[in-house]
Amino acid sequence: MRSLPLFLLALVPLVAALPAVARAGVAAKAPVTCTGAIQHPIEARVVALDPIRRGATVRFEVTAIARGDARAAAARIVRDRGVEVVGPDRAALVRRNAGGPGAPEERAATFRVVVPRSGHRSLVQFVVEGEGPAGPLTRGVAYNLLPDGPAETLAATKAGSGESLLQAPARRIDR
Repeated sequence: MRSLPLFLLALVPLVAALPAVARAGVAAKAPVTCTGAIQHPIEARVVALDPIRRGATVRFEVTAIARGDARAAAARIVRDRGVEVVGPDRAALVRRNAGGPGAPEERAATFRVVVPRSGHRSLVQFVVEGEGPAGPLTRGVAYNLLPDGPAETLAATKAGSGESLLQAPARRIDR
């Protein structure tokens, strides 16, 4: 039993020296800093160029903006049930702007689809394919195709305080 207190007394200087050693090791490394959110090197967006109506052919423009050493080359439409693709389902992205020095390069392609004659909504999906310094890059983008528009019509109105509001009609639900 006498050796246990002697052991503890011998251990105290070693434990006291550990924080100093640990602090010296941490101080020797460079601090890690986070400069912002990580972003994909290709930004993609899609817009409908024509009115969305049942049975109508609608053109969708897919735009890709490449940053840094990335280069967007092509886009393709992902076939979804209910959406009929008119024309090619893959297209090369064509440069839209010359872009000055250091400006991101913007490229676009147009696709045509037929809006379904029935059903509620469809998701029209596209994939932008490109090349980066470490190899191939892909970026997805989608358009929520809602042929009949929202279920209710919103009306612009002003609150008593003068704040602008959108007002939805209220309906009684009888069971």
